[in-house]
Amino acid sequence: MAAVSRVVQFPHPGGEHVPKGSFMGWNVGPHRRKFLALNAEIVQRDGSVDYEGLVTFWGEWEPPSNVLRRWNAVDGLPNVLHDPYWETAPTDPMSQNSDPWVYGPEFYYSNCRQITYRGTSTVMQRLEAGSLILFGSTLHGSFVLDTLFVVGDEITNYEAQGTLDNVPDAFSECTLKTLATRLAYDGRGDSTLTLYRGASPGQQKNGMFSFSPSKRADNDYVPFIRPQVIIPGVINPKRWRSTGGAKVLRNPDEVFNVWNLVVQQVEDQGLELGTNFSVPPRR
Repeated sequence: MAAVSRVVQFPHPGGEHVPKGSFMGWNVGPHRRKFLALNAEIVQRDGSVDYEGLVTFWGEWEPPSNVLRRWNAVDGLPNVLHDPYWETAPTDPMSQNSDPWVYGPEFYYSNCRQITYRGTSTVMQRLEAGSLILFGSTLHGSFVLDTLFVVGDEITNYEAQGTLDNVPDAFSECTLKTLATRLAYDGRGDSTLTLYRGASPGQQKNGMFSFSPSKRADNDYVPFIRPQVIIPGVINPKRWRSTGGAKVLRNPDEVFNVWNLVVQQVEDQGLELGTNFSVPPRR
């Protein structure tokens, strides 16, 4: 086990993408969440697979998507169900990238809040293996979770304008290329960033793995509210913009206890641990 690691509360914008028509093009506005449908695995907390098939979940997907279904607006529930796909990265520097990336057998966290507007690096580039990142949003006074990311052993520094080997083509187009275009436009094209590969159920770190709260959709699409996470001393429900906890070193047992608490709270709210979401197709 690593001697120390961290638990990071990572608030990101919690609004929902609600297109007016039957599809949504590549997002050139502020980041938002999408309620998505993809094939995935549902696993138990020991990592064993309990279900393989269609699921619904909240995630970040800034490339295009088709609208599968709409619901009447109810506070906290999704308005739209998205069927995601991707295409060649646009040259518009306002095109948003998707981070964290939860598609495929391993999650990636690659750039968000790793550099300042002046181009200097932040502590988010220096997380140890075994650290937790709780990606979520502050909504109506509560912190709600969409992705729990466990930093695996593979941590790679990379140049924003360079290339990375052994990553999916979709990730290169949807995240790395759009990011490079935006940073070049902002005058930060020479930035160096850190790619973290998430621990998976098959390659756990200190008994933990990455997941997104999900629901099975084998019979019908089921909308759900993102689960609240309440952990005093770790989660600040009023934190809505800056990361928290990134500078606090913790021992592995303490970090595992936080992971276990999050899992328990997700399950207590009727949700399951989704992993290995299928990579959306290219169209």
